[in-house]
Amino acid sequence: MANINQINLTHRVRSNTIKYYQMVIPPLSIGNTTLPF
Repeated sequence: MANINQINLTHRVRSNTIKYYQMVIPPLSIGNTTLPF
């Protein structure tokens, strides 16, 4: 059985990582349409 705290931590890290890339990557990748963000 999965540890709910571990799942929550993983989800939080993933969400923060996505927010970070959404904030940082777009200015660096103008014209690059291959990024998923």
